[in-house]
Amino acid sequence: EESHADTIISHANAKETFLKLVDRRETPDEFQGHIRNIRTKSSCFKVHIGADKLPQFPAFVARRRGFDYPSQVRIGSTVDYHEDAYADSKRGGYPKRPFLTIHIPSMYDRTIAPEGKHLISVFGQYGPYQLAEGTWDSRRAEVQQQFIALIEDFAPDFGDCIAHAEVLGPPDIEN
Repeated sequence: EESHADTIISHANAKETFLKLVDRRETPDEFQGHIRNIRTKSSCFKVHIGADKLPQFPAFVARRRGFDYPSQVRIGSTVDYHEDAYADSKRGGYPKRPFLTIHIPSMYDRTIAPEGKHLISVFGQYGPYQLAEGTWDSRRAEVQQQFIALIEDFAPDFGDCIAHAEVLGPPDIEN
């Protein structure tokens, strides 16, 4: 489909948008060079968790923060941490210490989990689309154990909270 307008908003990534969808005559060569140089070889992974209880993060002190529980937890906040995780992924390895963002939406929407239970969503970077050894299907349990161990560095009871977990690698997310 071809669209003509003064402004077009694309939900596709920058490479797809500016190198495939937009006529190259519409953008300067220098701009196209910048777009071609964007690193896009990494991917994300997700983990959906059904939890019997909320994990406890000892570093979070409710009375000091002004609310009962963190709405979001991020693991890996430095540039070096990101670079290390990305470097592992570039080589086709699941990062030893991936960057994680943990959301617990059932804290704010009690309708999405049974009474007393919680839904935990973990967004992780960087997970290679194709692993250098094995596949996401063959290594799913290993990946799950590795991310649980990492989160337990910050919430020691995390593994004990999990009733069910679903690990989605980049191919799963794409499908």
